[in-house]
Amino acid sequence: GGNVILSGGNTNSGSSVGVVRLLGGSNTQGDTENTDNIGMIEINDSINIQLKAGGSETGDGGSVSIESGSSSSTNTGSVSIGSKASESGAASGIVTLQSGDSTSSNTGEIAIRSGTSSASKAGNVIINGGQNIGSGEAGNVILSGGNTNSGSSPGVVRLLGGSNTQGDAENTDNIGMIEINNINIQLKAGGSETGDGGSIAI
Repeated sequence: GGNVILSGGNTNSGSSVGVVRLLGGSNTQGDTENTDNIGMIEINDSINIQLKAGGSETGDGGSVSIESGSSSSTNTGSVSIGSKASESGAASGIVTLQSGDSTSSNTGEIAIRSGTSSASKAGNVIINGGQNIGSGEAGNVILSGGNTNSGSSPGVVRLLGGSNTQGDAENTDNIGMIEINNINIQLKAGGSETGDGGSIAI
């Protein structure tokens, strides 16, 4: 079939090039140049892409969903988010995954997990620091609980083993756990209702 190509105008001077902008409709009156409350995809300055959901003054703000395609016969599609490799000797781009700030309520949660499998093996979650194939240092992996300036408790870092028994996700009685809580470190093996309890080997 035929192609559909949308292109901003070029310029030979130092002026800005044309912008390509796709806007959702709005149910509030206002300035048409104000895109705060509508979803938008914008390609500007010829190299930048902005993908933005709309805001709301009365309800929840808009969402952004990026999802691969399904398949009825083989694997579903992949979703890849990353910065491009540097070919100039400079540093490659930073990839930031962050929820928004809040002044009066909770900030958003960030969940990274693989899907559920009902027949075969569930997917792994792998977090690796970058490797160095030359003479420099390799990357670190740092997990840190959140800080607080008040008298409230700081964030906890907790590593949990999986469980083969159903139950409350907050109940850690039957799973192995390493917890760093403020200045304390807890190392605990899981219990068992049918066999021996878990062991700790140091």
